[in-house]
Amino acid sequence: MSRHRFLSLSQLCMHCQGLQLFIHTATCAPCSRSINLPADVNNVYGGTHAINPALKDFARRKSAAQRAFTALNKGNQPCKRNWDSTLTMVMKAIKIFMTLLGLACAVAPCYSRDELPASLPADVIRAGCSIFFSKDFHPIQDDPLSNPPFSIVNSWRCRDGENLPIDKYEINGSSPDVVTVFYWRRRDILVLVRWQVNSEAADYAGNYYELFAYTHSDKFGSPKFTRDNGIMKYFPPGFDGVDKNGVPVIYPFKDVPSIRKKLRSVYLN
Repeated sequence: MSRHRFLSLSQLCMHCQGLQLFIHTATCAPCSRSINLPADVNNVYGGTHAINPALKDFARRKSAAQRAFTALNKGNQPCKRNWDSTLTMVMKAIKIFMTLLGLACAVAPCYSRDELPASLPADVIRAGCSIFFSKDFHPIQDDPLSNPPFSIVNSWRCRDGENLPIDKYEINGSSPDVVTVFYWRRRDILVLVRWQVNSEAADYAGNYYELFAYTHSDKFGSPKFTRDNGIMKYFPPGFDGVDKNGVPVIYPFKDVPSIRKKLRSVYLN
């Protein structure tokens, strides 16, 4: 007959503590929290048979959890598609925000008619460069006392000696007037010009507007400015005032906010 060695309940509790299964007792003998009837009556054999299955169940649950995490980490992730979709939306939102921020910076600084100086810094296009506006007067013969009409010459000058013509705004029934100037995409110069129209022979009375866009390029070491027709096609020239029948006519792009709004609608859509 084989001899079996049984542990006392106190020794069993000490082994449980070593396995990090804490049975809250004052002295751990006798145990104060009920397990089952054999344990409560200090039946060591019955108590051991009640605890061992529980310990095995803990081990099985731990092993199952480890296998689940291993499967997830290998790419079998049920939430991966939702995560990727959310990440894509976040990146799109960040991109739109940065684009708006870039556009806001690209069109600044801007200069309105009331504060337009003779020269404007153009460091946003090229460091050390400026835009200059000068009047080219056309005296009227036999009328030396009147104010002669003029055209406006737009030119480019840099501290390193780069001097380029940009454009010239000719007399069109009246002298031109530069309304505003601003930059776009860090390479384009936009200039809004208007002419007063008050002739009785004209179909309109008010102002005639035209927006000019120029792109600076330096291909093959030959810097120059060219008209950017890709931008200008969205801003056809037009009148603002009243027609010959007294009907109001509104030109939609006669200030910086309206021009910016159109540019954003074109280049963000």
